Amino acid sequence: MKISVREAKANFSKYGDLAQQGEEIIVTKNGKDWCALSPIVQKTKRDLSPLPGITPTISEEEAVAPLDPEDLEGWI
Repeated sequence: MKISVREAKANFSKYGDLAQQGEEIIVTKNGKDWCALSPIVQKTKRDLSPLPGITPTISEEEAVAPLDPEDLEGWI
């Protein structure tokens, strides 16, 4: 769906809701495509807990800690 900047400004909430529902909204300025409205995809937090029945070999803190520069040598 293409709408003008003026229409988008006057009914922004309506078109934001449509975009959130999956409708492609293209905003035009002076008759030319200018920008698009699209939904924000929410990221889910990863579950870092151990698998059932498995004993972790390192702690969660060690698993997500940044690597030392010496450990990175050879990887980059």
